[in-house]
Amino acid sequence: MKRHLHSFIFGLIVCMAVFGLAACQRGNDNVQAAREPEPATNPAPSSTPAESAPVATANTLTGADRDFVKQAEKDNLQERVLGRMAQEQSQNNDVKSYGKMLVKDHNDALQQLVDLMNKNGMPQPKTLPEERTDAIKKMEGLKGAAFDKEFVNMMVEDHQKAIDLFQKEANTAQNSDVRDYAKDVLPTLQKHLKDAKNLLSKIKTT
Repeated sequence: MKRHLHSFIFGLIVCMAVFGLAACQRGNDNVQAAREPEPATNPAPSSTPAESAPVATANTLTGADRDFVKQAEKDNLQERVLGRMAQEQSQNNDVKSYGKMLVKDHNDALQQLVDLMNKNGMPQPKTLPEERTDAIKKMEGLKGAAFDKEFVNMMVEDHQKAIDLFQKEANTAQNSDVRDYAKDVLPTLQKHLKDAKNLLSKIKTT
């Protein structure tokens, strides 16, 4: 009887030890699981981050804007040459002064335009070639009063056309750089026209 009691007690102790060990193991498993991060519900895509994506080129010139830029380039070149001719071939100080102003202002406008063209995919050489246009050829053979009269009349006509062109572009240009350029140069063209009209009045009275 005593032997059976000892066996029963021994068996009970073994069962309790096994049960306790299993419970401990489950507890350890729960602690370990809590330490590991949960898998992301929506894993991040493997594509390149937005901040490193290439930026699309803006302000490219197309259509009417490109045509305007080409015309403005030709006009600036011609007016610069005519301004130099006025300083060399006129005997009128007012005409010479107007010619000097013409060279400076149109040279500045031309440099602005070259920067605009380079920025917007129309690279230009640092020194632009100057064409001998019909207007320039016409003025080459004139001197003195004959030159003054033809030159000033030409300035009135040229700048009125340029103002019309620049006003239109300032209102309709699709490219922001072209639109800003037209707006910036417009007051200079308006001053040139006003001065040319005043100069024409002086020439007619002398």
